[in-house]
Amino acid sequence: MTKLEALNEVLDGVGVRPVTEYESAHPDASPARRHLNQNNEEIQSVGWWCNREKDFSLPPDAITKKILLPSNTLHVNPVNKLLNYVKRGKYLYDADGHTFEFDAPVVVHLTTQLDFEDLPIPLQRYIVRTATYTFSVSREGDQNKIKDQAQQALMARSLAYTTELKMMNYNAMSTRVAARLLGGINPVSRR
Repeated sequence: MTKLEALNEVLDGVGVRPVTEYESAHPDASPARRHLNQNNEEIQSVGWWCNREKDFSLPPDAITKKILLPSNTLHVNPVNKLLNYVKRGKYLYDADGHTFEFDAPVVVHLTTQLDFEDLPIPLQRYIVRTATYTFSVSREGDQNKIKDQAQQALMARSLAYTTELKMMNYNAMSTRVAARLLGGINPVSRR
């Protein structure tokens, strides 16, 4: 789905005719784009199978010792959970040491914001349906239509999370807790 198609779907949700350009000057296009962009960032901020980078090494600059984060970084989590490193502007920040300076590379898990058109279809649908709902609510439209759009957004969310589970191959039985519990179970003998 292109950004223009997404914008037109949001506009259609409130009964506005489609526009021919994403940057259209139509009075309803600007707020619809804002809702689309806000929902895109919020939903991608969750971190999905497609926008998480695991074990990503970030080297410090040789001169400034600062670590410049990729421009599309939404969240950063150090692999070493004892480190309190966070995103501050464009750089990695040591919140415990109160500094932007690092002497060695830091390995992190990144959540990045992908271009809308690069997202898998389930996430595109989730973003568009949620943006359609929030745009309709902001315009105080037909309550029955808003209720239907809320339901569509929930269904799109469900599909996105179902796809996440499939792609990540989550399995409750393969966790450390499950292994510990299963390892301690003794068969019951019958008498």
